[in-house]
Amino acid sequence: MPRYYMRLEPSGFEDVEGEELPGPEAAKRLAKEVALDLINHPQSEPWQHLIVVRDETGTIIHEQPLILH
Repeated sequence: MPRYYMRLEPSGFEDVEGEELPGPEAAKRLAKEVALDLINHPQSEPWQHLIVVRDETGTIIHEQPLILH
């Protein structure tokens, strides 16, 4: 299975181990779940953050703002 990596911008926090997922759609769903968790965290400032998802080659496959529509 391919591995996907998430980075929180602009803080720079990054999951360096990544996550094995069946494909890019699963990585996008996970990014949305993480965004929802962060939005619901009382100390987060969601309007300032973006989750960037990269595949194993480093290609950006998704950018998930923490404000969901």
